[in-house]
Amino acid sequence: MAAAAEQVELSTSSSSPAASRSSDHDANEINDDDSDPNEAEPEQDGELWYPDGNIILSAGNVHFRVYMGSLARHSPIFHDMFKIPQPPNTGEDCPVVELWDSPHDLRHVLRLLMPAKTPSPFGICAEDRTFAALAAWIRLGHKYEMHTLLADALDYLRPYYPDKFDARVQAAAYAGVCAIGVVNLARLTSSHTLLPAALLACARLSAEELADGLYYEDGSWECLSGNDMWLCCVKKEAIVADCMAASLVILDSATLPSHCKSPQKCTTNVQRALHDPSNIGLLTGRVGAENKAWWSFVNGLALCALCRRFVWDRYIEERRSFWHRLPILFGISVPGWDTGEETTAEEEDDA
Repeated sequence: MAAAAEQVELSTSSSSPAASRSSDHDANEINDDDSDPNEAEPEQDGELWYPDGNIILSAGNVHFRVYMGSLARHSPIFHDMFKIPQPPNTGEDCPVVELWDSPHDLRHVLRLLMPAKTPSPFGICAEDRTFAALAAWIRLGHKYEMHTLLADALDYLRPYYPDKFDARVQAAAYAGVCAIGVVNLARLTSSHTLLPAALLACARLSAEELADGLYYEDGSWECLSGNDMWLCCVKKEAIVADCMAASLVILDSATLPSHCKSPQKCTTNVQRALHDPSNIGLLTGRVGAENKAWWSFVNGLALCALCRRFVWDRYIEERRSFWHRLPILFGISVPGWDTGEETTAEEEDDA
C-alpha cells in the first residue's frame, strides 16, 4: 500500500507524540457559558445526532447528541463524569460535555456504542476496519477504560504485527507507514508483543517516510517518538547486515544437496543470483513481504526440484532465526516471544 494512499484513508486526530493526543480524562470538562464571541458556532454531527439523546459530547467544534446510558455502560470514566453536577446554562436542552478528543476518533467509537439508524446484521463489522478506525478504538478505549473495545481492537491488530513467526499475515492492511501508528499505540497501551514487528516495519521505511510520519485527512500528523525514531534509524544497518548474512547462508552453493541431478546448473544459477545487483533489495531485507518475494525469487532460479526445496527450507530456517532475535535486536523485553506460550496482560504490563 503506497504511503500516499494510506494517508488518504486514515482519519484520526492530532499526532502522538509530536502533536500529542490528550490521554488524560481529567482534561475533559463540563461546558460552561464562558465562550469566545469570535469562536465558530459548533456544528451538529450529521450522523450521530439523536433528537431524543440526553447528552451532547463536544469535540473539535462538532457536537454529538447521544445517549448517556450507552456511554456510562461501557466506560467507567464516562459513568463517573456524568455524576458531576451540570452547569445551569449551556444553551442546550441537555448537558454538554466538552472532550479534548478528535471528532474523527470520537465518531469511530460512537458508531460502535450507539444504536444504528439502519439495521445491520454485522454489528461491529459494519464499519470498514481502516487503520484510522482501529487506532481510534484503541486510543479512546484505553483513555476511557472501555476494556472490551480495547481488547477486541488489539486482538484484531495482532495478526498483522504478531509475536509468533508462524502467525505472520502477509497482507498490505495496516502496513507501510501505518507501522508508525502501531508503535505509538503499542507504547500507549503497553502492548509489548506488537513492538518488535512494528519497529521492524518502521526500520524498513525510508528516511523520508520516517520523517514525514502519518498525515491524516483532518490535517493532523503523527510520528515516532525521538527514542523510537533513533532506534529505527540505528537498527537499519544491523537489519541489513543480518539479512545479508542470512542470504549468504541461504544461497551458499557449496552446501547444495550432494545428490543434486544437475549440480553445475544449480550451482551456477545460485551464484549468479547472489551476485546480481538487481537482487540487493531482497537479499538485504528491504523487501516488506519477504515470503512472497522470496518464493518468486527461488522459483525463478531455475533449480532442480531438490535444490529448490532445499533453498526454500533454508530461507524459512534463517527467517525464523531472525524473527526469534527481533526483541534482542531492538533491545526490548517481550515475555513469551516466539515460544508458543501465551503472554498474559500482566506480563505485558510488567515488561
